[in-house]
Amino acid sequence: MTGKGTEPDEPSSDEARAATRDGSVADDQRPEAPPSAATEAPSGSEPPETLIPSAEATSPAEPAPRSESAEAPSTTEAASSTTEAPSTSPGTTEAAPGTTEAAIVPAAKPKRRSERLVIWIGIGSIALMSLIIISVWAAWPSKDTREEDCREATAALLRSTEQVLVTLYVSPETRALERAGADLERQLKALGREAEGKLELRRVEVVGESERAEAAKAGLSALPVPAGEQASAPRYLGLVLESGEARVVIPTYEPEHPERFGFWFSGKLRELAQRRTGEPARVSVLASSWEGVNQQLRPGVSLAQVLKSSFGYLTLSELSLESVGDHGEGRAALDRMSPAQVEEHLNHTAWLLTPPSSDLSPAMLRVIDGFLMRGDRTLVIATGAAHLSMGDLEMRLELSRRGLEQLLEGYGVELREDLIWEPEASLRLSRDGMKSFAAPYLLRVSGDRLTNEEPPFAGLSEVTVPLASTLKLYRDKQPDAKFEVLMRTTREARALTASGVSLAPSAPAPTETELAPAEERIIAVRIFGSIKSAYSDQKAKGEVIVIASTGLFANPYLRATSVTPTNALWDPNRASPALTHAGAAYTDITFTSSVVVGKNLLDLATGTGDSAVCGSLLFPRAP
Repeated sequence: MTGKGTEPDEPSSDEARAATRDGSVADDQRPEAPPSAATEAPSGSEPPETLIPSAEATSPAEPAPRSESAEAPSTTEAASSTTEAPSTSPGTTEAAPGTTEAAIVPAAKPKRRSERLVIWIGIGSIALMSLIIISVWAAWPSKDTREEDCREATAALLRSTEQVLVTLYVSPETRALERAGADLERQLKALGREAEGKLELRRVEVVGESERAEAAKAGLSALPVPAGEQASAPRYLGLVLESGEARVVIPTYEPEHPERFGFWFSGKLRELAQRRTGEPARVSVLASSWEGVNQQLRPGVSLAQVLKSSFGYLTLSELSLESVGDHGEGRAALDRMSPAQVEEHLNHTAWLLTPPSSDLSPAMLRVIDGFLMRGDRTLVIATGAAHLSMGDLEMRLELSRRGLEQLLEGYGVELREDLIWEPEASLRLSRDGMKSFAAPYLLRVSGDRLTNEEPPFAGLSEVTVPLASTLKLYRDKQPDAKFEVLMRTTREARALTASGVSLAPSAPAPTETELAPAEERIIAVRIFGSIKSAYSDQKAKGEVIVIASTGLFANPYLRATSVTPTNALWDPNRASPALTHAGAAYTDITFTSSVVVGKNLLDLATGTGDSAVCGSLLFPRAP
């Protein structure tokens, strides 16, 4: 990388984790073995008499103490005892020369050693009990606090808004619907208590024609009738949120998953607040034609469609990264926009840059940097250097940074031209009897390699990162900003550094010579604080989030079977069985997490990410 400052921050484990403590015990701190003991006393029990040493076992350096009553006897006493045999018990001594009676001296009790033994036995007992308690605590299932965390975040949002009326419509015709309605009512009442009276709850039991008419008029949709059942009338389970003249609807709610309520409710609450104030969270999405958030997560469904239908408070304005050509309805080339149009986008709080299909022009990069220098702005760069062409059934790898190095290096980030390859921490796909295959380029990031205490990955136990590239950090380029690593690989991660390799399911694995040595690699970073321009000494408060993945918002197998960039529709007639099954399996695993990560990224970028933890409710509890 040109223009580097100091040596890069190596993503070593020494920086990422605390060193393990040395558990050894010094020689002078080890307990002394009990003298003359055939066996060791069991922990926590009184020491047996055989472990208490006799006077014969005491050290010669410690003579037995003389009794205070063992004075020299008188002549009369000596004469009367001349016929007595001397004591030979272990607790006596021979008579002194010149006397007729031995002086009785009590056996010495080595208190120091016996007391020390008792102390060490006590310490061992305490250590054993502590080990048992820790083992039980570790094995005991921890409390799932995700619902409480989401409720706290949503209650904070309620407290900052005007009064909200929530009408809950429930058809109590089946036990499942009644239970789901009761659970929703419980959650709403708990939320109302924490919101300090900002939430008012009204329940309507849909049992007659008038209630059914009211539910339909409110915008609710009838629930589908389960197979094998017959319904005499439409059934409803949904909510209406109102505040002043503003109104939003959750038309149906899945009774099988009431635990997911917090996620959907928090999103609708934000939409209600946006409608009341008329100030939506505006995001400019910079993408090539039919790329970015318009790529398919599953057949016929893109991230943009999900956000528009379920999270109306987010308003996406798309900008084409191409300077020529037809950009489609509602799209405009940034290079060719009028100053007024450019100004409108510069006033948005967040820009999302998705994978370009060609190199970015220097003018485009300067406009992007100029947006960040407006202050209080967030730039999300969700692209790496590993690209797959749309409609390529061979899934041939193309490595290119698309000119982004000019921008990223100014912010203290080097994007390497590689594709991270990690067989031990990646997805293995299998579906409908298909022979499973490993996909080492679909990374699974979890544990301490994922920063999930805050957005955009708050509450998520694992994130799939497809087509990732390596990042190197140069903190000296941004001395007044903070760097936070969001995701990293294991130490066993290698990388492909040459284009042309096929990533199709049936393709052979790369050879050892094609892979770079194993090392821990950074794949996502957040830079925030006072950020210096990539092209001047100007500084502004803001943040830059870099996620080095070109497939974060797309299904790579559906992309390979799309027809053309101008008609980006999945064509099952072009797909091989392996690609079809791989695409379906990938959807099953990643669709929900892709939506949650995309939403959380935009929430964070627009300052509405406080309830990002609610996204974790869509996933089963981690074991």
